[in-house]
Amino acid sequence: MQDKDENEKNWIHILHVNKFVDNLLRNKMYKEMEKFSTVEMAFKNIKIATGVFDAQELVFKFLNKEQVYGELLSKIADNERRITELKQ
Repeated sequence: MQDKDENEKNWIHILHVNKFVDNLLRNKMYKEMEKFSTVEMAFKNIKIATGVFDAQELVFKFLNKEQVYGELLSKIADNERRITELKQ
């Protein structure tokens, strides 16, 4: 009879530990989901603002914007030079 009571206490203890761990993991999961939803919402807004819906394309455009800007400035300078030549 005493073994049965001891066994039952062990199972109850295991149950409480499992509930505690479950609660900790659920809280951690909800916090991570909240962080993810914030990032996801920001990414959604970026997609809408830029019109680019592919993540890799968006990253590529962001990383290469300086090069594209430089090329545009070069083309502007070339076109201004041509306009000046044509006016003469």
